Amino acid sequence: MRYDVYGLELDWMREIICFKEQGKPENIGIINDFMRQVNALRHAAEEKWGHEIQLMCRLPRDYTQSVTYGFDAAAWAKEGLVDAIAVTPRWESNDSAMPLHQWQMALKGSDIKIYAGLEILTNRASDEAYTTARVAQGYAAQYLSAGADAIYLFNYFQNPNEPSETLREIYTTCGSMDTLRGAGRRHIVTFQDIAPIGVQKYRPLPVKVTKAKPQSLLVHTGPVEVEELTIYLGAGTGKLRVYLNGRPCEPLGKAELPEIEAANYLREETDIYAWRAQGPFLAGTQSVTMYSDALPVMVSYVEIDVG
Repeated sequence: MRYDVYGLELDWMREIICFKEQGKPENIGIINDFMRQVNALRHAAEEKWGHEIQLMCRLPRDYTQSVTYGFDAAAWAKEGLVDAIAVTPRWESNDSAMPLHQWQMALKGSDIKIYAGLEILTNRASDEAYTTARVAQGYAAQYLSAGADAIYLFNYFQNPNEPSETLREIYTTCGSMDTLRGAGRRHIVTFQDIAPIGVQKYRPLPVKVTKAKPQSLLVHTGPVEVEELTIYLGAGTGKLRVYLNGRPCEPLGKAELPEIEAANYLREETDIYAWRAQGPFLAGTQSVTMYSDALPVMVSYVEIDVG
């Protein structure tokens, strides 16, 4: 009532653990009642200021897990309590496999917009694991092509006294597939950084590749229109056979990641090896399969670089 605003964000990811015991139906009732009270306040403010005020909530990657925490956005949709949901990681990574389809099914038939959230930290192996423009462009392309209504940037603060060209590029390219067309993109497999008690987090790495047990990973990329791309693996050795979507890739030997900042996405002892793959590629998700013909190989990092 003191400030004329056009929107209000409830950042439940700071912090999502609001109840000592998770998964109890009464928790959902408490949060629903709170949301009704907030909604009444915003409608009163709309009357005062003479215009609509939007309401957005930041929630976890997974709709089912969100409900376990006590936050049922589908119930809010039925009562018209919110205008947008930002589906995000908490802070330690850019989650490379947020299941947006869960949210789309849960909110089907409502007018609620679903934003896919990108963290400023990509794959926290150090305190400096900041997301570069090409990495942000990769995740943005992935989630926009999966049906996100918009991209939500968390902690991407521009210092007006020392403006960052990286942030300017992210601001101007990550908003739509049109502005992303032709932009360099890196697709890094990361992990889920928070989950309810008793729920196994999405954490696909590291994996152990043995002669008896090859390993496959799905890398969500969105549409890939280049003729060739590069696969980077963090592994104990480059003695792996790598296939992309069932086709063999050309080994390039020991390598460095495309951007110097990306070294902070790795543990210090991680060696990087590269493979080249020829197109055409699949429309949304690529399958990386790794074989070892000799000793077991531990793979701790996977990336597809699209130019």
